[in-house]
Amino acid sequence: MGCSIISNNMKILSLPINSTSFGNISVGFLYELYLRKDNNFILFDIGQPDLRVFNKLNNNDDFINFINGLRANPLERYSREMSHFRLWHINGSSDSPSNKNTLLTFYELDSPTPTEINILNNQSNVIVTSDYTKEILSDHVDVPIHVVPLFFDDLHYSINNERSKIPAEVCVWTIGPIKWERRKWTEKVIKAWTKKYANNNNHILKISCYNPFINPEGNNAFLAQALNGVKPVNVSIQPYMETLIECNNFLNSTDIILDGAGAEGWSLPSFTALCLGKHGLIHNATGMKMWADEKNSVLVESESKESAIDGIHFHSNQPFNQGNIFSWSEDKWIEGMEKVYERWKKNKVNEEGVKLREKFSRKKFVDGILSII
Repeated sequence: MGCSIISNNMKILSLPINSTSFGNISVGFLYELYLRKDNNFILFDIGQPDLRVFNKLNNNDDFINFINGLRANPLERYSREMSHFRLWHINGSSDSPSNKNTLLTFYELDSPTPTEINILNNQSNVIVTSDYTKEILSDHVDVPIHVVPLFFDDLHYSINNERSKIPAEVCVWTIGPIKWERRKWTEKVIKAWTKKYANNNNHILKISCYNPFINPEGNNAFLAQALNGVKPVNVSIQPYMETLIECNNFLNSTDIILDGAGAEGWSLPSFTALCLGKHGLIHNATGMKMWADEKNSVLVESESKESAIDGIHFHSNQPFNQGNIFSWSEDKWIEGMEKVYERWKKNKVNEEGVKLREKFSRKKFVDGILSII
């Protein structure tokens, strides 16, 4: 009788709490539950929890006690009859403490493998963050697929005066904070920008690119290759940022965010920059289509597809992560830079970007998840 009562109210969560995008989403979800005082959940941690990056929460004893209450003795409290929500990769989501599983995942390519399809078909529900992903998976997956957009983190991100430290007439362009990955076309974006603006004192490029899964020497090699071994005087390299307050200051210090990624589930840093009133030059593809439009961004259209295989994150003939990413031409990208620069000169604040805060709120995200699970 006791288990039956609990299973009607309690739900199971499997979440990673760390500095990755997965971790940012997980902590935002938990923070909204905390604000609602909704503790009808049992939390299984994915990986080692680490709140250090969340500067507004890592010393909040009430929030930490709330999380600790959810994760207390989960193996004593769970039932396979409880609904289960996991935020994770498809790879690693085949096991579960429940018979009723909802998986929120990010699939960014175009050719799901038999292994990926089978794992998804063994869920009760699949949640994705973009219409593009749903369209790709719907041709292969039989269970319900739901689209729940991500959200602006209004706890850790807000407008401040960091931009005032740089002369108003100088345009500050930004890449990041992101990982070095071929999928994101970071090197291609840097080469296009330096071709147009290298050593032009009216423009600054701030680069925040670091892949924690690669050693420092590897990260430096990526940067050197992107800059052809020579750093222009107007290019600034941002060291790895340890907290979200640093990320907030970094995004506030810019004018234009550059995002040429060929495959994204959402692209949180660029989305967040627009929410802070920054202008954006955005590749009009995959998950970015959910929030970037002609009013709030200058869009560059795709011109081709290329294999995602990079020998680091994507390997050929594997059971996961096979397929293609979208690409664009350098000429069109440079043309886009000219257009977004003119837009910035006319209005230094991207007012249409700021409107994204309300359209994509944390409350709406959590409501969407809870309505499914």
